[in-house]
Amino acid sequence: MVYIWNAKIMTSESKFLPIEAKGKRPQFLDSPGLDKAMSIITALVGEVSVLHDEIDTLKRILIEKKIIDKNEDKSFSLDENAKKEREEWRDLYIENVFRVIEQDVKSMQSKIHKNK
Repeated sequence: MVYIWNAKIMTSESKFLPIEAKGKRPQFLDSPGLDKAMSIITALVGEVSVLHDEIDTLKRILIEKKIIDKNEDKSFSLDENAKKEREEWRDLYIENVFRVIEQDVKSMQSKIHKNK
């Protein structure tokens, strides 16, 4: 299966962002939790913006070439395979969005194991 992520072609076997930053995460707001939330929101805003532009471009091309009518996408139904592929993509996407929290959990687990 192939996914498009930040203008890169990714397969389901690929990791979205395999590189983790080393060192302490900079803090700009009053609490680390707010910084993490802002990081997640910023990542989501960027992704939604890119996706909107890509969808808009593709839809305009399809309409201009008379491949689809303007509102045809509103009545389209997915088959079960397409639904499954979307679910797999969504799981990987959510994993990537919340990676900052997962990295903190791994860091805490590592510290706990070192202290034992």
